[in-house]
Amino acid sequence: MTVTTTPRLEGSPNFRDVGGLRGLDGRAVKTGRVYRSGNFSRITAADVEALRRLSLRTIVDLRSEMEVQMYPSALPANAEVAVINLVTNPYANAGAADYKKILADDPTPRGALKTVDATYSLLPPACGPALRLVAECVLDGRAPVVFHCSNGRDRTGLVSMVLQHLLGVSRKDIVANFVESNARIDLEAAVALSRKVFIKEYGIEFDDKTLRTMNQALAPSVEVAFATMEQLYGSVEDYAVAFGITRQQQQALRDALLEGDTA
Repeated sequence: MTVTTTPRLEGSPNFRDVGGLRGLDGRAVKTGRVYRSGNFSRITAADVEALRRLSLRTIVDLRSEMEVQMYPSALPANAEVAVINLVTNPYANAGAADYKKILADDPTPRGALKTVDATYSLLPPACGPALRLVAECVLDGRAPVVFHCSNGRDRTGLVSMVLQHLLGVSRKDIVANFVESNARIDLEAAVALSRKVFIKEYGIEFDDKTLRTMNQALAPSVEVAFATMEQLYGSVEDYAVAFGITRQQQQALRDALLEGDTA
């Protein structure tokens, strides 16, 4: 892994560069092109200035309307960056009933771990359109682009890990990059957000220990997500194809986001 110089945002500490890792043939993934983040509801004036210096062109917001209303972005209206809200809800499909049943039947940290696994089996189908949109932003000149959800862990993590896989990043580095969220996310704030969401959407409330377990980025979740893609689509590359990123476009992404020709 290599070190990036992405600014640390006080109000959104999980903001970071998707690049900076080694990809296909040992080529470095370019920095300064694609970023991932949590929401921007608490960013400071200094954070706004730091973002301005990155010359962002597009923000892809994966949150639901309720999340946006609860935590509206603090970016100024004159930020000169296009904001696209692409609602990405893994619990809107058939698996949501099974997900809620896990919580209802076992409202403990053990049940929370099962819930996390269930979430990462639901995320790939839900996040396909977001992956395509981020890829389109890179390929059609709308980068630098940042994509984010509320905490920058689950939906954002899924899109990031797939993009990194398509660029040839090792599974070991993908996992390490994924769990880095644990050192960046304000866990108690995430617990508070989860409590509000669960009460409002599902009428379910859990104790803090259970909610803390649910708000961890867990290494096994990466394998659950990739195994789901392979089971449903055949491979991660075929998953991308299924959501409109052709093999030719996958190669174009590598051409756009990998440094040089060889290590």
